[in-house]
Amino acid sequence: MHRHATLVFVFLVLALAVRDVVPPGDLGVTPESVARMRADLEVIARETRPAGSSANVAAREYLRDQLLGLGLAVQEQLWYELDRELVNIVTRIPGENPEGALLVLAHHDSVTRGPGAADDGVGCVAILELARELVAGPPLAQDVLLLLTDGEEIGMLGARTFRDAHPAMADVRAVINIEAMGGAGPLVCFQMSQDNADLARAWARTPHATGSSFAEVVYSLMPNNTDLTRFLGRAPGINLALAGGCSVYHKPWDTPERVEDRALAHTIATLSSLTRSVAGGPWPDELAPARNWFSVPFIGVLDWSETPTEWGLLSVLGLLVVLDAPGTRSRRALAILRGILLALGLLFVALLPAFALGFIFLYTRSGLTGPTSYGEVHAMVALQGLWVAALLVFLGRWSARRPERAELVLEASLGALLVASLAGLFYFVERLGLRGSDALLLRAACTASAFAFLAAQRTHGGARWIVALLLLAPVLTFAPFLAILPQIGSQLEWLAAAMGAALWALLCLLLLPLLVRHADRPVTSPR
Repeated sequence: MHRHATLVFVFLVLALAVRDVVPPGDLGVTPESVARMRADLEVIARETRPAGSSANVAAREYLRDQLLGLGLAVQEQLWYELDRELVNIVTRIPGENPEGALLVLAHHDSVTRGPGAADDGVGCVAILELARELVAGPPLAQDVLLLLTDGEEIGMLGARTFRDAHPAMADVRAVINIEAMGGAGPLVCFQMSQDNADLARAWARTPHATGSSFAEVVYSLMPNNTDLTRFLGRAPGINLALAGGCSVYHKPWDTPERVEDRALAHTIATLSSLTRSVAGGPWPDELAPARNWFSVPFIGVLDWSETPTEWGLLSVLGLLVVLDAPGTRSRRALAILRGILLALGLLFVALLPAFALGFIFLYTRSGLTGPTSYGEVHAMVALQGLWVAALLVFLGRWSARRPERAELVLEASLGALLVASLAGLFYFVERLGLRGSDALLLRAACTASAFAFLAAQRTHGGARWIVALLLLAPVLTFAPFLAILPQIGSQLEWLAAAMGAALWALLCLLLLPLLVRHADRPVTSPR
């Protein structure tokens, strides 16, 4: 009974953590601010506005006139490319004691298939509202350059032209880019440059910061680029985007009414806070090294350095647990080998059906041609989770019938810990050429397996709830990975299904020790 209650507890915690909503609470944004942003959006996104079109000219002139109305000096950077006239809109809000400038940008053109209310009308109206706030308030320490680029949808032409030809580029010390794949949910941080520690700390202080450095891995697999791409290597930068409701992405129904007020509020709250934090003080003397980050619901933003020291400590801990396990002292080699094979076998038993269920579900729902909604991806994740839960219940009942079966389950846990520890140790020695975010799953698996294996040998009955609490932090580590699946589901359904299956399969291995009823018995080799 206790082990089943523990499983329910852990799955419930994970389900509560995986939510595609802006967290409730005061964002510090007034209704008047949201109303102004919506009014601006209704004007610039009333029809499709591809670069060079008359609709794009009208939207561009509206944006320019709004900035002029604030008393700002506005420049129009004009050039001709691809048989059309292209124009960037540039303005500078002076700082009190500037030593450089923060560049904040979005693009004012849309694709030919839709009016681009979210992509990137939201970014444009957020920059207008930011300009209103900065003009009305006391000056920041540094200059703030506002850039509305042209031609982003046909090759990021405006960002490239500003970078290569505009004299203000020499002043740029950091870059914030606003994008969108949808018109709902929070403004998600999905990419930072390598020298990102200062930006990461500033972003972590924004209201209800949402994002994960693992999103960079997903983003690199997607057929997308943004204006920030043109500035990487020239200045530290951060990419922010609305990702909820991504079925509107580059579609005719990307209209103003599909953009939620709450999404507008979170966009301007994040942009305003990040701008004030970055440009509100002196620039750092030197760029801080890269860090990895992810936001955990109810906890906040967690980040860590990319130095491999912690990997070495975790890996050594894991190997010591393996070598000290009672079942490995007398017949160590056989027990370890069997545990590795059992862990790998169980991983595939959990993973392959979960992937098949997820992919078939998405295929039957949309045929991989129509838009895949967030709700459909959430349903896919839940379906995969039900399969893993059923597998765990089966293993729990199967292992409870005979002690040697329980020992096999513990040996599989031992094998999972050994694989994770060896992978971590190899990373510590060789660095594998990976960013820490790429290897976060191994880190979480190593930590959680060590906790679970040690506790499962020494606890029983009600003490299993302590084990569940110990597993809570590592399990929440997986939440950002599951939460990001809907953001890619409408673009790469197979990848969403594969990632969901892999994450549920890894969670299955982490929960194995909680299934064993005879937890006070040492692990021994079955005869």
